[in-house]
Amino acid sequence: MKKIIVLTLIVLFYGCAKNPSLTTQKLLEAQRLNVLEQPIIYPTQQPAEVTSAIRVLQPGEETGWHKHMVPLHYLMEGTSTIEFEVDSGITDTHTFSKGEAWV
Repeated sequence: MKKIIVLTLIVLFYGCAKNPSLTTQKLLEAQRLNVLEQPIIYPTQQPAEVTSAIRVLQPGEETGWHKHMVPLHYLMEGTSTIEFEVDSGITDTHTFSKGEAWV
């Protein structure tokens, strides 16, 4: 799995080097805590997988309560207000803006 990740990164960076109009911006670097100040713990199950998707929400649209096994987010446009359940019945609300990333 590590070989696949390294090969993918090499291909991505090689492609960026060939196109001077592309720039690299660090969104998150060496994060140890999530947005709720909780430690990030990597799952012990093998093999680990990473999946990426773009979800487009219309203004006012809600997804309902749900969980992500490995939540990593990047907001491409607009703002997003998210309620996190931190304890039974207690929520913590955060608003994110275009260009922000969080775990």
